[in-house]
Amino acid sequence: MIEHQDAVVRKNCEIAPGIFHLELECPEVFSRIMPGQFIHVRVNSSLDPLLRRPFSISSLTAEKNAVVLYKVVGKGTRLLTEKCAGEKVDLLGPLGNGFDLEAASDADSIVLVAGGMGAAPLTLLAETIAGKRWFSQNMNVLAGAPNTAELTIAAGLRKIGKEISLATDDGSAGHHGYVTDLYEKFLNENSGKKIFVYACGPVPMLKKVSLMSPDNVSGQVSLDEMMGCGIGACLGCVIKTREADKLVYKRVCKDGPVFGLRGIHWEE
Repeated sequence: MIEHQDAVVRKNCEIAPGIFHLELECPEVFSRIMPGQFIHVRVNSSLDPLLRRPFSISSLTAEKNAVVLYKVVGKGTRLLTEKCAGEKVDLLGPLGNGFDLEAASDADSIVLVAGGMGAAPLTLLAETIAGKRWFSQNMNVLAGAPNTAELTIAAGLRKIGKEISLATDDGSAGHHGYVTDLYEKFLNENSGKKIFVYACGPVPMLKKVSLMSPDNVSGQVSLDEMMGCGIGACLGCVIKTREADKLVYKRVCKDGPVFGLRGIHWEE
């Protein structure tokens, strides 16, 4: 059930240039949230900006407060940086369909592919999988970002992953290039194994992960899409998906944001 609630800000601090750590208290919502779901936040009480902003949950504290890692990219996120501890924000959640954790239970290896801000929802996913009874596989983490500062988003993954590889576009940390280069290397080194991949990041990255994955790889991808209502009513985040031999339009906010690895019709 979707809850409309006021969440209390417990922390809101800059952890890298333009990257903020927001901690929210709202047990009515966060006690039920699943990895891959999101919340829709009104950043202020005026009509400017009019639309809410969608945010993934990066982790849950011991008190079940939600940690949101966000990047300042426009007016909405700039206004959010002004929220102080003790203030309240209006949110809707939990929204969307999250990751299927059990789908990876019989894989030989699990690999997380994170691009930029896509590391945020994968962190909660990794923490949750690591606590499952069936989890005994290696959890490989491949994280990429434009530069070292934005790799801050992947800090939680670096604590979880037994094997982690990093990439930066500018070469300031790890591999000089894209995270998909690391994924290609991983596939070559694990040829023939039953692999399950979870990926989140920019659309070009997700498209490449999907198209380069051989038959021994299954998985899910999470789309980071601009949204209007967040509940499927406005049809502002519609994408093309594949069902058998047909193309079907689906809403990222309502039907996603998580889709099957080969379930999206990627535009040329």
